[in-house]
Amino acid sequence: MTPGVASTTSGRARARTAADGFTASRHPQGDVPRGLISLRALRRALRRRALLVGAAAAAGLAVSGFLFVAVPPAYQAAATVLIANNPNLDPSSQMQGDVALAQAPQVAASALRRAGLHESLTRFTHSYTVSASTDRLLQITANASAVSEAERRANAVAAAFMQYRAELLQIGQQLEAPTLNQQIAAMNHKLAFNAKQITAASALPKSARRDTQLKGLLTGRRTLDAEIGALKYEAANNPLVTVSMIKGTAVLDAAAPIPPSRKHIALMTGVAGLVVGLALGLGVVMVDTATSDRLRRRRDIARALGAPIKLTIDEVHSGGWLPGRPRLIARRAGDMPRLVAHLRSNVREVDGGEAALAVVPVGNADVVAQAMVRLATSCASQGRRVLLADLAAGAPAARLLRTSDPGVHFAGADRERIAVAVPERSDRVPVGPVRTASQHVPRVRPGRALAAVHASADLLLTVASLDPMHGAEHLTTWTTDVVVVVTAGRSAAPSLKATGEMIRLAGLRLVSVVLLGADNADDSLGTTPVPAYWRRRPLASRSRQSVSA
Repeated sequence: MTPGVASTTSGRARARTAADGFTASRHPQGDVPRGLISLRALRRALRRRALLVGAAAAAGLAVSGFLFVAVPPAYQAAATVLIANNPNLDPSSQMQGDVALAQAPQVAASALRRAGLHESLTRFTHSYTVSASTDRLLQITANASAVSEAERRANAVAAAFMQYRAELLQIGQQLEAPTLNQQIAAMNHKLAFNAKQITAASALPKSARRDTQLKGLLTGRRTLDAEIGALKYEAANNPLVTVSMIKGTAVLDAAAPIPPSRKHIALMTGVAGLVVGLALGLGVVMVDTATSDRLRRRRDIARALGAPIKLTIDEVHSGGWLPGRPRLIARRAGDMPRLVAHLRSNVREVDGGEAALAVVPVGNADVVAQAMVRLATSCASQGRRVLLADLAAGAPAARLLRTSDPGVHFAGADRERIAVAVPERSDRVPVGPVRTASQHVPRVRPGRALAAVHASADLLLTVASLDPMHGAEHLTTWTTDVVVVVTAGRSAAPSLKATGEMIRLAGLRLVSVVLLGADNADDSLGTTPVPAYWRRRPLASRSRQSVSA
């Protein structure tokens, strides 16, 4: 090799090493992705949870229908009163005063007595409304549970209003007459004084000053005469105006029912309930999506676990509610066989010709248990002896085979070829029959029954739930290869990151990640960049070097 070629090759190697280091620093393994919330994510969340939004809208519609039936809208009746206003005052201002007067507590109390009702004054006041149609028309609208009751309330309020207004007008007239007489007397006194001043000014010698003073006094006398005439006219005409205002005010239209459009009210009530329920459902989905830290995209899940996703199953839904049935099953007929076939393809033979595989469920132990039971049954039907170790909480796989007691039991349709091992409930880190070089696992031999069954088994399948408190070191005594099964949207980034770290720190090989409930609109590939350190030094070589050291 020439020096130029050697330098070029070494430069490429350094560039590739630097690129690997940059990839590792920029995308560290198990890094929690950022920026998960976007309009696209909200749109996908609404599409996934369309059933919840529809249920909320239907619930709002049902509630509005129940309220419409249980608390039907009240019947209404309206009475119109023709008002005779004072011609000397502004009619708009007078009508505003009449509206306020009709809503006064005195009018309500009088109407309550007239109608012969026995209820609180506050409740009766809230049962009717008063409005001004024009400057002379006052409309009183009463609400009640029956048409006749609404008519009686409206008529009672109209009569009470006219009576109370007439009393106030009479009282005002009686109070205004003495005032007008006093004003007339005061004006007469001023007029007499003005006459004396005019007489005194007339007796003065003629001059320009005298003429000016006399002219001003005569002008003041004419003004006083006009004011006295107006006051006398008002004093004489005031009783007539009061009588005309009282006599001219009458009920133009007696209380008549307002025909309610029941269909219109029902439609409006239903639309309001539907809109409220829909808004509530949309709000719940959006708030839950914005505040949730659970991962759903393949790329984010792969980055959190630090391993590629090699199988995705589109849809997973809740199964039956009967006891003993798994709560989560694959919806499509081909989803579960695809999962079983993928697990079968990851079974690898270790030293001695034995094959082993461990599956770690992350929030979906029921689905994993069903897949492992199918895999064990399929392998047993082919003549292989299978040891199924159920280390998950609650032993879901053993329960499917109708044997969940601690110990080793033969179960299934082929009882001679399928053995189920369930550890004691107090055993948090059960030690398996596979020899391991890890120094963190206690040198405890497995039970004789487990060792005997393992010695004659061709395949060791393990379902194990990992706890960050205990780690995954004990899992090395059961297998060397691990498959993690994750359900989209059910696990947070820290949980997935902890699962991947526990598997790697134990020296196990995370061969694959299976994603259940993948979104059809997810266009990410489910791959994750591997740091340069892990690329240059395979996991097996590091484990051997650490053991030899």
